Amino acid sequence: MKKEKYDKAEKLLFKIKNPNTLSKSQKNYYHCAKGLIAINKKDWEVSYSELNDALNIGLRTKNDTSIVLLNLAKVEFERKNINEAEDYLSKVGKFKLKPLIRSDMEKLKNEINLFKENNN
Repeated sequence: MKKEKYDKAEKLLFKIKNPNTLSKSQKNYYHCAKGLIAINKKDWEVSYSELNDALNIGLRTKNDTSIVLLNLAKVEFERKNINEAEDYLSKVGKFKLKPLIRSDMEKLKNEINLFKENNN
């Protein structure tokens, strides 16, 4: 996503004064969007928290769930929590994945393997 779109999304989310009043289906995507924006800012703690909130509330589709799990794996990799990143990737792999998600998952697996090779 382009930076301008993240900025626009963040401005829209900022207008929501009380996210607790959102319906369950709105609240999970609110947290998902905040988590993705935080990833864009490399704010790993906030992204982890927001994406976990979205996951715990529950997402509507398996595809959306796989996207959140994949992003949690990316966050854990960035935080150097390799075992946790691999756990999330394992969960992602249980879904029937769309080609782009499968491709992103394979890229992250390769990054993790490279990291492990260089840090042994």
